[in-house]
Amino acid sequence: MLQRCLILSLLLVLVASCSRYPFPNEHDPYNGKTRQEYEDLLSKPEPTVKKPKKIKVTPTPDVEPTLHPNFNKKISVHISDEVSLKDVLTTTAKQVGIDIEMASSPEKGISLNAKNVPFIDIIKRISSLIKWRYHIDGTCLRLEPDVPFLKNYNVQFLSLRRESKDNVSVATKLLNSDSGISLNNGSESAIQSSMTNDFWEELTTSLNIFLLDEPAQGGKPPFAIHKQGGILSIYATTTKHAMIDDYLKKLRKVASAQVLIEAKVVEVTLKNEYRSGINWSALKDLAGVQGTIKGLYGGAENATEGLILKAEKDQMSGILNLMDRFGTTRTLSSPRLTVMNNQPAILKVVENQVYFNIKYDTYYPNTRKQSGAQEPFTNVQSQIQTVPIGLILTVQPSIDLETGEIIMALRPTISSCAGYALDPAVELAALKLGQNLQSRIPVIKIDEVNSVLRLGSEMVILGGMMQEVVRNKQQGFPGMMDNPLSGLFSNKEDDREVKELVIFLRAVTLDDEPEITAADQRLLDKYTTDPRP
Repeated sequence: MLQRCLILSLLLVLVASCSRYPFPNEHDPYNGKTRQEYEDLLSKPEPTVKKPKKIKVTPTPDVEPTLHPNFNKKISVHISDEVSLKDVLTTTAKQVGIDIEMASSPEKGISLNAKNVPFIDIIKRISSLIKWRYHIDGTCLRLEPDVPFLKNYNVQFLSLRRESKDNVSVATKLLNSDSGISLNNGSESAIQSSMTNDFWEELTTSLNIFLLDEPAQGGKPPFAIHKQGGILSIYATTTKHAMIDDYLKKLRKVASAQVLIEAKVVEVTLKNEYRSGINWSALKDLAGVQGTIKGLYGGAENATEGLILKAEKDQMSGILNLMDRFGTTRTLSSPRLTVMNNQPAILKVVENQVYFNIKYDTYYPNTRKQSGAQEPFTNVQSQIQTVPIGLILTVQPSIDLETGEIIMALRPTISSCAGYALDPAVELAALKLGQNLQSRIPVIKIDEVNSVLRLGSEMVILGGMMQEVVRNKQQGFPGMMDNPLSGLFSNKEDDREVKELVIFLRAVTLDDEPEITAADQRLLDKYTTDPRP
């Protein structure tokens, strides 16, 4: 009776504990969502009414103060080399009802003929010819020689100097160059590129050109740069200040432009009937995709034009579904990164494969100088080595803000471990010590592209990187498969797979205030539980 009570109590405890988890069908118990809800969440949403965009408040541009109507009165003047400019300016100012002040008497030597022209335009033309500047205060016009003066500019950029080097080489030599033997047994191809990005050094070079004819004080340039504060102080005339101000406005706009780069790396295990590769011409039948699809299937005369697609981002799922016709697709990586104009960037998503470099030394002591003989001793040292396995994406975009085109240097590197090779030196040294040791060195498979592309709104596809994988299968009776007559007791079969690596690439120029897309906002609201608004 007591045993039955204990069993019944245990069953009640188990039932009560199970009741604490009432969601066996939920895929994510933390968020309380089933697998079907997640699939619906990742599918294309129904079109919704777009919310009105927020009004972007832009700073008011610098405009000239409102002129008194008398400055726009039209007059006609004729000035020759012998006419006094002071008399002409005084007379014309009195004619239109403007008070005039001059710091000194302007020199002669200009010729001007203007008919029915606003008075302010005549002042601008005369000031440009005699290198004077003018100031307007109500109905008062002040003229003075355009001597250099100090003005500060706000130039915010990182006080940083960046250098990058890129080297891709392929060699087919059978012997190492360090062996000392010179044989013409192979070939080598290499692409080397380097870049130095120093914003302040380039700005200094430009300012030296602008201020080339400005007098230097004590051999120093007539400007000063405070990199940390982003303040540029220039001592120059009004004409030079206007040129520099226009240059800095364009420089700020170009240097601060950004690009959103989205890539997707897909591996397709091709079916037997498509071992020659994916037929990209089938994309012509996909709705919403426009552009030229030319290559091997379009004829030899079009083989150099490549594959260019114009598709919206939402069409990516349709293209992937189309690729399922040719085999099994597997997404290896989907990197997204934002890069500033002409700035190199590296995205690295890898796992470091570890192996060891073993150093084996045997020391034989000098027994002649010692009374007793000593046995040789061995010193073994190991040094850890790593090799990255995964995706390394190197990009550097250049943006044309007028046309919206992007020229981008691209280098995606995808590495994987294809197997291991044994270091024979380690095995020989271990056998000498009477031990059985092996040093496995990973064999790395690398798929890499180094190219320069021109992108607009197109989605670029880089494909054709194919690999054939052969797996040997042997079945038979244990102990009989190594028999010379193994064909009677075993069966050998080679399983061949052809894989094609495809890279989708898309680059978009970002606005000053980029908005979160509807899809990203929907995933953010559903997947996260952040209480903040």
